[in-house]
Amino acid sequence: GGARDTALLSPASVGALNELRTAADLMLHGLAVFRAVSPSCPCDLAVLTQDGRLLRIEVTTGYRGLSGKLTFGAHDSAKYDCIAVVTHEGHIEYQPMLSELLGQP
Repeated sequence: GGARDTALLSPASVGALNELRTAADLMLHGLAVFRAVSPSCPCDLAVLTQDGRLLRIEVTTGYRGLSGKLTFGAHDSAKYDCIAVVTHEGHIEYQPMLSELLGQP
């Protein structure tokens, strides 16, 4: 599982790994993905949609509590169009959902 795999990594390494996991997932959705070169960029990834729009993606680590509620740290929503929350198990949840962003049913 994801938690066991990342337990010995630094928080910065876990963040980088989650950005790469998210980039791969977005590519599997048929999107062109671009990664920030500097850690001080306002968002982590950018994707070019099939209809030519550029969307800013922020990647963060989160977890699901016993109630099932997804919890993650606060981020400035003015700096991204979508936040990708990667749980410690390696699942990725997009807010808003990718299908909504891409105009898919």
